[in-house]
Amino acid sequence: ADLSTAREHLAGSLSASNPATLAFGGGDGPPFSAATEEWNISTSATTAGAWSSGENLGTAGTGMAGAGTQTAGLCAGRRQPPASPNYVGLTEEYDGSSWTEVNNLNTGRGYVSGCGTQTAAIVAGGFTGPNNDQVVSEEYDGTNWAEGDDLNTNRRQYTLFGVQTAAVGSGGYASPGSPGPLGGFLIKTEEYNGSSWSTVEDMPTSLN
Repeated sequence: ADLSTAREHLAGSLSASNPATLAFGGGDGPPFSAATEEWNISTSATTAGAWSSGENLGTAGTGMAGAGTQTAGLCAGRRQPPASPNYVGLTEEYDGSSWTEVNNLNTGRGYVSGCGTQTAAIVAGGFTGPNNDQVVSEEYDGTNWAEGDDLNTNRRQYTLFGVQTAAVGSGGYASPGSPGPLGGFLIKTEEYNGSSWSTVEDMPTSLN
């Protein structure tokens, strides 16, 4: 089944043990989307999965990080509609029916990646403007964000998966003029152990 609202750079949350998931925000706008959609599928019958509308995000945006599950989701950071600043640390929690704004990321940014749960999430990297891809990593405890160890490679729009104490980030993009030696599409992979990032074997092919 298709999403009701076509868009790119959206985020989501899911659980490996639960077929329900959540998709929210996105767009290549402006305007950006605040749409939230829930995916449900029956594990006890041969029934096609389907998307249904959930409550919109409090603030529309694109390039946000997602974490958690369908009934305990987290949305952090985003590029928002034309405003100053354009890249913000706005964070919202989803309880299965509505979004609530909570404490912001310490470093506002968009096109950031995240993983983990609503009460133990990590976000890292991102983008704050032209030629300014980030290495900043932050951990969320369900109430506050705390800065953690920086990524070794500045990047945005990359794959980040796992949990707060065991995460893997790979691929993505870095502007050629960003701080650091790299630019363009990346093959670099890093692992996070809950306290520090370490560079491991590169991917064979760059992905963005």
